[in-house]
Amino acid sequence: MTTGTAARIDRGNLADHLRTLGYEPTPIANDTWRAHLKAAGRTFPLLVRTHEGYVTFAIVPLLKTPRTASTPPSSTTSSSASTTS
Repeated sequence: MTTGTAARIDRGNLADHLRTLGYEPTPIANDTWRAHLKAAGRTFPLLVRTHEGYVTFAIVPLLKTPRTASTPPSSTTSSSASTTS
């Protein structure tokens, strides 16, 4: 892995960088990967995205993420959540 000012993480090498850090990334979109962060005896989805020169990380402890890019999220939304106009 390249470090310092020559290091550049982009869509083409992000998965390799995640593997170097010990994660097993799975692509879920063209520019987004999912891995799993193990902490406090639990496993949390870790979403990593590259976009316009930036890398964004999100740890999502409350929401389920799709298992694959072609699988939509489950529709387990609560009927008590409503919007008012």
